[in-house]
Amino acid sequence: TNICSTLFTVYYNETPEGDGSQANPFQIANLDNLNWLMINDQHWGKFFIQTSDIDATSTNTWSEGNGITSIGNGTTNFSGSYDGQGYKIDGLYMNRTSNSNTGLFGRVNGGSITNLHLTNIYIKANRNVGGLVGYLDSGNISACSVTGEVISFSSESYSQSGGFVGY
Repeated sequence: TNICSTLFTVYYNETPEGDGSQANPFQIANLDNLNWLMINDQHWGKFFIQTSDIDATSTNTWSEGNGITSIGNGTTNFSGSYDGQGYKIDGLYMNRTSNSNTGLFGRVNGGSITNLHLTNIYIKANRNVGGLVGYLDSGNISACSVTGEVISFSSESYSQSGGFVGY
């Protein structure tokens, strides 16, 4: 008798309250809401507020140990507004060794990120790696902080990395 077993992790995403307008922003209240934001690039130009602290320590088991994906990338930049309202995201994990432009926000062009605190992060990627933003084309970042570890291992001479913004 052959016994076949598969081990996998189910990630939940939950549509946050709000409609993404300035008057009624999407309300990121938990990790499921944050995951929803990460995978719904059609909303990356809208308005978001964080309404509580988020424990993201479980993300180290996501995607076979690769963790989360960035909000914003080379195809669709984040151009919206994210107001953390002074709350934190703790324990965010990314091990995306083949990715560039990597951070909680991967690539930002015209976006705004305010009042957000990332604590105990671990982000490892190829080039243009930052704790908050991997690649900032243009935008506004204010009243944010980052603690943790950011690793860029690219051998390319134009790779940039930083604890806060990579490039």
